[in-house]
Order: sequence, then C-alpha cells, then structure tokens
Amino acid sequence: EEITEKDVICERGGKSNRHAGTKRYRGMIERFKPQYQSMTTKTAKTNLSKKIISQIKENGGRFLKKVEKSQKYYVLTPVETTKKVSQAM
Repeated sequence: EEITEKDVICERGGKSNRHAGTKRYRGMIERFKPQYQSMTTKTAKTNLSKKIISQIKENGGRFLKKVEKSQKYYVLTPVETTKKVSQAM
C-alpha cells in the first residue's frame, strides 16, 4: 500500500522525521504531553493515548512500520500503536 501524507511512520531517522503525517503526530504528542505526565493512573494515560490514535485514524492516517527484510511497511496492531504513543509521551 502507498504511504499517504496522513500516515505516521514509526522509525528513527530522516524520512520519518520529515514526513507530514509524522510531523503532525509529533505536534499532537507535544500538545498532550503535559496533560499525560500529570495523570496518575495507567487507565487515564492509556485513554489519552487512544484519543490521539483516534484523531490520527479519523483523519485517515495509519501507524506504519517498515519490515527491514522486505523494506515494506505494515500497519501496527492496536496494541503496538498504543504502546508507541504511550512511549512517546
């Protein structure tokens, strides 16, 4: 599948950092980070992560990661996505 400008590329380095969807996602993370860090329960933090994921998906975006062997991208599972967003916070 083609990567769109709405997708979030989950990898380190240049291409993902310059990608429009990833930039938009990083902006969201920065906006929500203070709220996330002030939360005291894991449930509240997970719910905020899921809210960010929903906003990306409602905008037509996906969270993608490259498989090194094939150099193809795959869509992260909901569990992988939630973990990724929580780690970014």
